[in-house]
Amino acid sequence: MLPDIFVPDMQTRLENASAQKRTEILHEELSKSFAALPEITGRLRDADHAVSVEQALAKADEFLGLYDERLEAAAGGELENFNWYDQGQHSAAWIRLPFLGSFVVAHRQTGDEKYVRAAHHFIMDYVRQYWKAPDDVPEGENHLCPGIRLGAWHQMHRHGGLYTAMREWHAHPLFTGDDLVEIFRCITHIANWLLKNLVLGTNQRLYQLEGIFTQGMCYPFLKHAETWRQTGVNSLNEDFEMQFLDDGSFEEPTLGYGRGSWLHYAKWFALSCEAPQYGLHFDEASLERTQEYYLSALKPFGNQAALGDVWVVRGPAELRPNSEPKTKLNWGGLIEPVSVTSPYTDWPTTRFILEGKGQPDWTTRFNSSVGYLYMRNGWQPDSLYMNFNLGYYTNPHCHYGLLGIEASGFGREFVVDPGNAGYNAHPLNSNMYATRGHSTMTVDGLNQGGRGPVQITRMSLGERYDFAIGVYMGGYVNGTQRYGWEGGVSGDQFRHILFVKGDGRTDGLDGYWVVLDAMQSRPGHTLETRFQFMPTEMRALPDGGYCTGWAEGNLALLPLHWDGWDHGIHCGEEDPIEGWLPVNSDPEFTPAPLYKATRPTTNVPHPADWHGTLLLPYRATEMPQVKVERIDVGQIGFAWQLETEEWTDVLFVSNSFHPNEYRIGPVESDCPVCHHRFVDGQPVWGYTCDGNYLTIDGRDSFRKPGSMKGREYTYGETIGVREIHSRLKAR
Repeated sequence: MLPDIFVPDMQTRLENASAQKRTEILHEELSKSFAALPEITGRLRDADHAVSVEQALAKADEFLGLYDERLEAAAGGELENFNWYDQGQHSAAWIRLPFLGSFVVAHRQTGDEKYVRAAHHFIMDYVRQYWKAPDDVPEGENHLCPGIRLGAWHQMHRHGGLYTAMREWHAHPLFTGDDLVEIFRCITHIANWLLKNLVLGTNQRLYQLEGIFTQGMCYPFLKHAETWRQTGVNSLNEDFEMQFLDDGSFEEPTLGYGRGSWLHYAKWFALSCEAPQYGLHFDEASLERTQEYYLSALKPFGNQAALGDVWVVRGPAELRPNSEPKTKLNWGGLIEPVSVTSPYTDWPTTRFILEGKGQPDWTTRFNSSVGYLYMRNGWQPDSLYMNFNLGYYTNPHCHYGLLGIEASGFGREFVVDPGNAGYNAHPLNSNMYATRGHSTMTVDGLNQGGRGPVQITRMSLGERYDFAIGVYMGGYVNGTQRYGWEGGVSGDQFRHILFVKGDGRTDGLDGYWVVLDAMQSRPGHTLETRFQFMPTEMRALPDGGYCTGWAEGNLALLPLHWDGWDHGIHCGEEDPIEGWLPVNSDPEFTPAPLYKATRPTTNVPHPADWHGTLLLPYRATEMPQVKVERIDVGQIGFAWQLETEEWTDVLFVSNSFHPNEYRIGPVESDCPVCHHRFVDGQPVWGYTCDGNYLTIDGRDSFRKPGSMKGREYTYGETIGVREIHSRLKAR
């Protein structure tokens, strides 16, 4: 008996038809439905950049090599109850049916019918085994895969699903009317189950809605198509408002999933412009903020910041110890969504992303919704860049890397977040998620508890300086928040970042970063601070510290306050796991040097243990001459003088952020943070945060009792003072 899944007229026609006539009716209706779709649905589907032609051919042949005999057996009725949900590492990928897009490409390229035959056999074996009745949910099913399995109109590859196969082969002789009825029965059961099981948010809901809407748009002759279409329209409109936050970030702080979700909405936006009759509408200003957000999250040469759960963005060429620096602007993953929206918008950053012209009038961005700070001193490929995780732990798509950093410059990644190699239980994968896999601090090698967000106590973002203090007070646990833990230890980490942007020069020594950490914890434990590097030789420096060993574009890691710390470089170690990076998205890893410093916690309850580091980038092969001298200012904080052949910098940072008077050479102040650059003994520019006054050689630069603001100074015949906006004003 024909399942009751079609609109009444269609149901009657099919029930009264012979098998051959049902085939003719369904082939005709599908041809008509697909022909009625807006032109953009085919254009964007065929322009899917997710997988290249070569990759699609390889994926199609890989699948055939694994399952061809089983597919033929299934088609001949010789394979009973083969469990497609239990195929080891391949099950998650195959059961989503993304390979159907690869079969389409392979068939187009070669004309070989084996790809159509394999797709047909798999689809029919699957739909006859699973989702046989309403709410007959296969064991092991989740809330994400069904939406992807149904397919989205704008993707052929990763999320093409059944829609991709039907659009390509709906009139192919292999797909009889009875086959199509079985497929539409399965689609109906999946879509109606999704309607009752929509998740509350995140990328999973987006994929569910895409699958539902696509079926409603493409199969108007199905009984529930209008419900699917209208639910998709309403929810996609509202979910955009709710999931993309005021600063353009996504409700899941992980950058990979957020950028992927923005790509989908870029295509929905294009459909709303081309076919307003569907009722989709998205606020253009919000989309523009999203574009700016993901631009700010890219390093100057195009690599994405790896904050959160990001599938690996580094290929083998970048991971070679003798790799070359990147010399061209490349906005990589932004090209596709920006190309999709550009015909309908006139946003200033669009031309810059697509053509490299008209660089933005902003550099640093703090995104308060997710707590990510992206700092840069320019928009050239060799500009300096750092990201700083001042956010919070939200869900399994976040790593335990709060207060972690990445640093790049001269076309290279220096200090990096490891990213994510996969979701399997490989020990090296687990280490990528852990706190000890990130460039931050931990206690006893444990994970951050994730029970509280980072508190931002100071932030000022300027033209020559960025400064921020983040405090993590969530403790450290044996285990993870998601899967539970046993035991733990209290611990409060304070991380100060001062980015001296310099003049934006690309020769000699100019800009750098100061990373000053403090940790308070119970006596009897071990503190760790870590900086993970890209693969390279790490050289010990004569006066302390280390430097990278590339032919061009390097970073020195110099001690500012390492008293009482044992430190060294670890690379490719397995017990314990130290110094690895993933290669692409395969379960493959490469050794990469890690700076690790440890010390016992202070044997009294309250004083903090401090670790201070100067991260100094330079273009040359050999490190230029720089002298770092610590200045004694007593118990009120830390002070240093940095001297090069071209300039001398003085720096003070309070260990309590209270105003206490100090003198460093010609500088007198009580500002808790003070930095100044001198050339030939004369100040050229500087920065302070908080405090009451600043004088240089007895001349007032600033005097305002009780001030809390950051200020930048320029010196000449007159002194220029610029107040830097507070963190609450930053976007």
